[in-house]
Parts: sequence; C-alpha cells; structure tokens
Amino acid sequence: MDKPVGYALPLRWDMQQSSWQSCKWSFRRNHLFLIPGNSPAGLRLPLDTIPYVDPKKEPPVFEQDLFAETGELPQIHQLPTANKPAGDFNRSDQ
Repeated sequence: MDKPVGYALPLRWDMQQSSWQSCKWSFRRNHLFLIPGNSPAGLRLPLDTIPYVDPKKEPPVFEQDLFAETGELPQIHQLPTANKPAGDFNRSDQ
C-alpha cells in the first residue's frame, strides 16, 4: 500500500465558463485509499468522501443542447503540436 496504483481528480465541465472545475477532496488519513476489490480503480473510489454541497446553494447545471449549432472542428494542422497524436500525419495522401 505504499505505491500509487492510479490517480484521481474530481472534475466536471462548466458549460457557462467553458472550463473544467474541481473541488477540494480531503481525506481522513491524508491519502486516497481505494475500496478493496478487483474492479477498475474508477469504480472503487470512495465518492462518498467528496464534500456535500446543498443543492439549493449549488448553481444550476444546464446540459448542452445536443441540437445546438456548434462550430466546425479545426483541421489537424491547426491543432497545437502538443496535442497531435503520434504518427505520420504530414503525408500528402490524406
């Protein structure tokens, strides 16, 4: 139990600000310990330890309209180089 087996970050997407949000996740023993089992780590997270927020105090969450107009995706050569997948994408036959 002294070696990390994975990493977790509580995240949610904020549609109004178009950014990721997180919250403070504190633990009684200062570390995250998975619930015992052989399931993937994401299914063994102690989600009940995330601080409770009264829904009346939480801003409303609106899901994106699946039929709303969106802009076109950028071409692969317009993406920053750090986000390009590995491989040869500079071939002329593509």
